[in-house]
Amino acid sequence: VLVRGAGVFSGYRNLPELTAEAFSSDGWFRTGDLGALDDKGYLTLAGRRSSLIVTPAGKNLQPEELEERYGQSPLIGEIGVLQHDGRLVAVVVPNRAWLPDLDEQARRQIAAAIREVAEGLPSYRRLAGFLLHDRPLERTRLGKLQRHRLQALYRELLAAQVTSRKAPARPMAVAQMTATDRLLLQDSKARAVWDLLVRRFGEQPLAPDSRLDTDLGFDSLTWVEMSLRVSEVSGVQLAGETISRLETVRDLLQTVAKAETARTERLQNPLETPEAYLDARQQRWAEPLGPVLAILARTAYRLNRWFVTRRFPLQVSGLENVPQQGPFVVAPNHLSALDPPLVAALLKNDLLRQTFWAGWTGISFRNPLLRGLSRLAQTVPIDPDAAPIQSLALGALVLKRGKNLIWFPEGRRSTSGELLPFLPGLGLLLSHFRVPVVPVAIEGTGLALPKGRLWPKRRPLRVSFGVPLTCAELLAAGQGDLPPEKITHALHERVALLKAELAAGSGRSGSD
Repeated sequence: VLVRGAGVFSGYRNLPELTAEAFSSDGWFRTGDLGALDDKGYLTLAGRRSSLIVTPAGKNLQPEELEERYGQSPLIGEIGVLQHDGRLVAVVVPNRAWLPDLDEQARRQIAAAIREVAEGLPSYRRLAGFLLHDRPLERTRLGKLQRHRLQALYRELLAAQVTSRKAPARPMAVAQMTATDRLLLQDSKARAVWDLLVRRFGEQPLAPDSRLDTDLGFDSLTWVEMSLRVSEVSGVQLAGETISRLETVRDLLQTVAKAETARTERLQNPLETPEAYLDARQQRWAEPLGPVLAILARTAYRLNRWFVTRRFPLQVSGLENVPQQGPFVVAPNHLSALDPPLVAALLKNDLLRQTFWAGWTGISFRNPLLRGLSRLAQTVPIDPDAAPIQSLALGALVLKRGKNLIWFPEGRRSTSGELLPFLPGLGLLLSHFRVPVVPVAIEGTGLALPKGRLWPKRRPLRVSFGVPLTCAELLAAGQGDLPPEKITHALHERVALLKAELAAGSGRSGSD
């Protein structure tokens, strides 16, 4: 929302840089509010831009909307929604008229109330966890939550929870389970899945009653990874309809144990047979361009190269590390919509013809023009939240056909410039196809074309292409219990190192 008129101040006194940030070039004041105008010209405010939550899958959420939705339960006195370690969580103050004691019984009742609300929401709007607080949440004079304090409060409550435990959190021992659960784990498939969960959640109080969503943080991306791992250890493949019905660890174990008699859907692995998960329209995105489109694409890439090299001062290193033959994967960090044009401007035309891009559907495919440009660029639609298996299958189809793939493993742009956690999709692809991956660090694009700006500023851009890494090297260097985890961790560390080297080089250049 921008404002201009006689009632708007002219700027901050003796603070020209802050004034320049607050006003557009033609005098509009940036209020920091988000809103929309309807057909009659009425403005509806949707919250503050500063409080906007962007999920790892790139979904934009206003916490006020979620707080209003979840706060409808009479058990909840107050609720503050935030993002912690990439998960949507909340601080909850119980309604003492209904829940006078902050005990385990109160936690279970509030968890049930949150689940009831979440059933009517898409997965990216569901809470992955919450912590109870015994005092009112801090607010401004206008009654708004002090969100910067909410983050600190959540960390304090989490630390207090860990400290209060007499012993480190560990999965429940089988001997401590009920006779029914011990009998369930005598099934070899169920026991294999339980052991898998123990390896994955070894630092948590895992039990058969643990909720897959709120206790273990299962979301759509986690299910993609875990369903593949469940298939590996048990031979049982879970379809989406089956997964949607699972609520607890016990539900998962019982489903796996009964797989043969209950006829659980035995689907093909999306990494091995991606075609089984994609219809004809989806598969066309992974088809090479025809002669006419190839000419248009080559022209578009030349124009892009001309624009990038003349618009921006470039500092590029390690370009010789990019293999001349594929298949291979390029994994850059993500700061701006300018990142793909920048990388494309640095690669040779012959290589680009053999290369496909993973593009988020919310940006690259939101209108006919962008869909047409995405087709010219050989971009495949990725939506890790709404269609995670199909997204993974498209990436697998590209690599299976021997083509190269450029995949942004953070899954969304980092507005702060800090390297975000990598999503598991690329780790799954690399663990299966074992192709080399080129880590890439990008700096400067977030300042040149920040989110919300249509035309880029002239700013120096820096790119560093790392030495290609094999799957064996990533597995040896990475941390985690499962191969995709190790690969993702090691690749994240390598990109972080390249970013640090870029920053150090920029500092030396500035001092020189």
